[in-house]
Amino acid sequence: MQYRSKSKDYIKSGFDKGHLLSDASVDYDKKILKKAYSMANIIPQYFYDVTI
Repeated sequence: MQYRSKSKDYIKSGFDKGHLLSDASVDYDKKILKKAYSMANIIPQYFYDVTI
């Protein structure tokens, strides 16, 4: 699909992959847990290193 994001889209983009739904929220069901790791549950997340 033309407009579907891929994991490689995040390489050297300045963003990390942030999860909308955490895996701890759905660890009771393996089928739903697998969906939590799909790209449909990912949003760009800016990482700011406070140790610098």
